[in-house]
Amino acid sequence: MYADMELWAEIRRRVLTGEISKRQACRVYHIHWATLRKVLAHEEPPGYRRTRPPRRPTIEPVLPIIRQILADDTTAPKKQRHTAYRIWQRLRDEHGFTRTSPASMWATPPTGSASGRPPTGPTPSASSPPTPPASATSSPGYGGAGSHRRAKELGYEVRKVGPPPADDLAGAAQARAG
Repeated sequence: MYADMELWAEIRRRVLTGEISKRQACRVYHIHWATLRKVLAHEEPPGYRRTRPPRRPTIEPVLPIIRQILADDTTAPKKQRHTAYRIWQRLRDEHGFTRTSPASMWATPPTGSASGRPPTGPTPSASSPPTPPASATSSPGYGGAGSHRRAKELGYEVRKVGPPPADDLAGAAQARAG
């Protein structure tokens, strides 16, 4: 109904010129009288209209800060603009905002790690020594120096993984041959 501008204009023209009555227009076009009132009040469909702005009690105190960050980002290069998670981190670190998580502020998946994914697997306990994650090894294809630094920050013991010493290789070859 609202998308069809021709029908909207036809209803307005026929009722306002007196060609048909309001009651007859409701019956002929199968519309409610409140809809007819909107048709007669507006030259074109008004669209969705809120009676008042939505309440945002949790995020309301920091909305000016968020708007300022986004305004500053308009002049920054595209790759340097803030993500929703980074804005939440800045609010938490710089402004002490702890009332919500990024998932409840925006419709994004919950984030719990630097990769943007929630942590998986068992959590290390105080009694057992922590084991390094797969990304903390120095094997090719598993991260690199940044992974070691991140693993140390998280309290993991970082062990260098690589080929065994050359003398062990010679002994293993002799054992297999003999």
